[in-house]
Amino acid sequence: MILTNSNGQQQKNAGSQTAKNAILKCLSLLLLIWIGSSFSLKAQVFQDTLFIAKAQKGLDLMYNMEFSLAHKAFEKLQGDYPTEPAPHFLNALCTWWKLSIARDFTGFDRPFLNEIDSALHKAQKVSKASEHRMEYAFMMFNALAFKARYYAMREQWVTAANTARKALPFLLEGRKYLNKTSEFHFAVGLYDYFAIYYPQKYPVTKPFMVFFPAGNKAQGIRLLQLATRTPNFSSNEARFFLMRILTDDEPDLAAALKIAQFLHTQYPSNTVYKLYLAKLLCRNAAYLQAKALLQAMELAHEVGRKKANGRVDQIHSLHTSQIMLEVWYYMGIIQQAYYQNPTLALMYFNKSESLIPIVSEKDDAVLADLMLQIGKCQELTGRRTLAIEYYKRSIKYATSDSKVHYEAGECIKKPCSDSR
Repeated sequence: MILTNSNGQQQKNAGSQTAKNAILKCLSLLLLIWIGSSFSLKAQVFQDTLFIAKAQKGLDLMYNMEFSLAHKAFEKLQGDYPTEPAPHFLNALCTWWKLSIARDFTGFDRPFLNEIDSALHKAQKVSKASEHRMEYAFMMFNALAFKARYYAMREQWVTAANTARKALPFLLEGRKYLNKTSEFHFAVGLYDYFAIYYPQKYPVTKPFMVFFPAGNKAQGIRLLQLATRTPNFSSNEARFFLMRILTDDEPDLAAALKIAQFLHTQYPSNTVYKLYLAKLLCRNAAYLQAKALLQAMELAHEVGRKKANGRVDQIHSLHTSQIMLEVWYYMGIIQQAYYQNPTLALMYFNKSESLIPIVSEKDDAVLADLMLQIGKCQELTGRRTLAIEYYKRSIKYATSDSKVHYEAGECIKKPCSDSR
């Protein structure tokens, strides 16, 4: 594998990019998660049991990544409820899921923004009288927060910050409506957790926290756990975020694995849920079960690639470059940890690395360990000089207090065996 100058330049910019990402994610995500996709059942439209049933059917299709059918369900809601902003927001949420697995593809950007703007336009027409004020404030906040998150993802930092600023008054107004009933467990729990997590994880964000209410991590986790046990629109979002927290931030791998198994069983076509299940199986040393899931995803990717005569069609495939970067990374981990086959592990790691220039938003923790594992494989196959170059790249991706950062540093000092 040749280390290019362009990759080197990308690494030089990694630190500043991480800081910018942290600030904007803190601003936009904290706004977003205050209510997220959690809707108050006291709002006028959500008292309609028929609306709730139709919306839930569309959400189930969306979570199973049956996006065309989900869009049809939400468009039908738009026709049935022509003055309501919620169906447009749900349609935007469906497009957001497509964006989340194909972030290097910009063809979904305009449809997403169109639906968000339609939701904002109709929300502004909702009566602002006291009996409807909560619905108006909640929908305005949701739409603006998602729009801010989109601009942050596209690295349009000024626009993201301005959009987040517009959402802030609705955040502050929404606080007085939060009465800790089941409809708000997800929103408040997620906010309480991340209001503490982000300043700890990214100290550069601490000055911005003066604009936000104080959080409580323990209470946040408790409320998220309650949200997963309460049937409402946000229960799956609560499961997903709780699974992520229990995987990476407050490790309880057995509990996280149970959530992943539930989500995959409920929505077997969702490649994000499937990938998280494979990740957690690896973390719980169930390598053969993880391998079966990952191989199925690799096969589906190859079928899609052949149909597209080369690169996977990002419009139709659920196994995009965004997904496959981690699929091949974990396949390499299995070869390294279970089969102890550095040659085959390196093949998968190299395939994962080849997607780094393509994928627009990457997990630095994954990339740091990927570089470390490539270095180990290179060293085990007699390429010490090249291994050191990868250890250095690992350090550039890793946070200074991480195990990977320390291990890569030790591997630079002296030959490093595979200690996974």
